[in-house]
Amino acid sequence: MSSGFSIISFLPLLVSVIADGLTILNFTKKEEKHMNYTILALGVVAVKDLYT
Repeated sequence: MSSGFSIISFLPLLVSVIADGLTILNFTKKEEKHMNYTILALGVVAVKDLYT
């Protein structure tokens, strides 16, 4: 169970780091904007699967 708790505690940090990286990419590549929504949707699904 301890490994599960560590994954849950680190997941929001991982999602925020990915979001920050995509924000930086948006300043350099405007055409990559649709990737934000894809990663956000995957993050929401991952969080839902972990908490339910």
